[in-house]
Amino acid sequence: MYLVQVTQLDESLAHEMRVASTPEEWKATGIKLLREHHYEMATRCFERAGDSHWARLAKAHGLKAAAEKKRDLNPEASLVDLRKAAEIFEEIGEARSAAKCFFQLKEYQRAGDIDLENFGASELEKAGECFSLAGLYERAAEVYARGHFISECLSTCTKGKFFDMGLRITSNTGNNLQLQVQI
Repeated sequence: MYLVQVTQLDESLAHEMRVASTPEEWKATGIKLLREHHYEMATRCFERAGDSHWARLAKAHGLKAAAEKKRDLNPEASLVDLRKAAEIFEEIGEARSAAKCFFQLKEYQRAGDIDLENFGASELEKAGECFSLAGLYERAAEVYARGHFISECLSTCTKGKFFDMGLRITSNTGNNLQLQVQI
């Protein structure tokens, strides 16, 4: 059994869709629909505007929303939709959305790679978490160390039995702290 959510479009929006004729007008209407979570109609507007990036973005958001709705009733179909959304997000350069989808799919290494490649230092903690969840403890420890997340780094070294690495990081951290205090 599937649940269907019905939403009403206000009369002004329906009128806009009937009269929109230039690519700019179709795109503006598509953006409005996208913000209101009317993904299929937004996709059509972007297609009429000739804007494949925005059309694919709306489609990916629609797939992600569909996956969330199906999660409890049909987990397999939900994962298929979520994977399609993740791949589209990645293809069109929406790295943050792609990483979140891959994380939800439990594809932690792929999510961590996306975080590391696209966000660098600002997402080192998240990337380290992803690599740790993927069982890539050495890589996780290196990423945590790079971001100065020492507690997480040492915990990951312990999980992965990289005790020498943990000791090396601890001694380096001590040296860095001494240098910071002396300055």
